[in-house]
Amino acid sequence: MRKKLVNVLKNAKNVLMLCHKNADPDAVCSALALGTYISRFLKKNVHYVAVDGVSALSKKVLESLKVGVVFNDHIYDVSPYDAIILVDTGSLDQVKPLDEQILKEGKTLLVVDHHHENEKLAKIAKLYLVDTAAPSTAEIVYKILRRSKVLRDSVICQALLIGLIYDSRRFAIASYDTIKIALDLMRRGADYNKVLTLLKSEASYSEKIARLKACQRAKLYSLRNEWIIAFSHVGSYEASAARSLIDLGADLALVLNQEDDVSRVSIRANDRFNNLLEGDAIKDLILHLSRSLKGEGGGHALAAGFIGKFSLEELENATISWLRKRVSQEVKLIT
Repeated sequence: MRKKLVNVLKNAKNVLMLCHKNADPDAVCSALALGTYISRFLKKNVHYVAVDGVSALSKKVLESLKVGVVFNDHIYDVSPYDAIILVDTGSLDQVKPLDEQILKEGKTLLVVDHHHENEKLAKIAKLYLVDTAAPSTAEIVYKILRRSKVLRDSVICQALLIGLIYDSRRFAIASYDTIKIALDLMRRGADYNKVLTLLKSEASYSEKIARLKACQRAKLYSLRNEWIIAFSHVGSYEASAARSLIDLGADLALVLNQEDDVSRVSIRANDRFNNLLEGDAIKDLILHLSRSLKGEGGGHALAAGFIGKFSLEELENATISWLRKRVSQEVKLIT
């Protein structure tokens, strides 16, 4: 994989590491590790951007690593860059308003990600390094870099361990490879206990309010009087709100955030829900929503995001319609 990366970037001078909105620790740490290799060993000028900024936890992570790297929260022109690397980002919709400019400029595009494959992105990318079996993008970046000298740097190993532990939910969805990689990163100098301490962060006041409002506004459906599907809407922190609904007992949670005319949905599920549908349920749901609501999204087995122009009611109708077809049973509103 590393040879392919080197070959694609051979003629590039300026490289943009681009992450999704509110970039989480997996996105930020993966971009940092890969960008450091490209800068230090391929001698490229590397810049980092996370659309609308990184998450509060990611800011804390960057401060702890003390690498002096800044993720700019906006960029208006991609023309200075010869190559753009989408990191932990499954679709161009996640980097709006840069999506149209990236397509128009015809830049060399690379994708490093672990979410569901995106056919549109795969067609235009010069290098498409996507492994949907990996619980984190950090794991993929490790595999790219494992024979490079950059992993002699304990700070880079620490960054990759942070991303891996964060997105694997502290190894809750880890594979055998995940455990082996974590052990190797620790052998190279990463500190497991420091990572756990770092990732134990209390939610901000605003995030707590968003979680509570999501609960207050939740509309609930029941399947077989056993599974619970929750819909809600918030003005921010939709991912955190969706996770909270799962923690409180929902088996599938969809939380909408509408900004101007764009709707962003965070989708979360638990293992019970995935086992119920016996397959890649979230991927199938995203495909159904893409057809029904004309949006775009991506994710993995228990978490996904979807972007488009639709209302909460339209989201509910499309999701319930899909669920009824999948289970051939009535889904009832809980009143």
